[in-house]
Amino acid sequence: MHAIYKSDTSLISAITKRIIRISEERKISIHSLAESSGIPPTTVYSLFDGKSQNPGIGVIYSLSRALDMKMDEFFSCDEMEELYKSELK
Repeated sequence: MHAIYKSDTSLISAITKRIIRISEERKISIHSLAESSGIPPTTVYSLFDGKSQNPGIGVIYSLSRALDMKMDEFFSCDEMEELYKSELK
């Protein structure tokens, strides 16, 4: 099975940027986000510091619910659009 994106790192980076941006806009700390999503803080921090290579759809789903967003809303954003455009080049 091959990756959809040339660089899975780019996808993880786009997801991380999206979570950070929403958290900052809503003034939600990483710890509060972890707590409200039910995900261990160490897991959330590992996503932000680049240690997590694949957060998994379950983690992304839990984080998006904690941010009061549907998955399609979470992925409909500038970060994903930029990633898509860069992958077409």
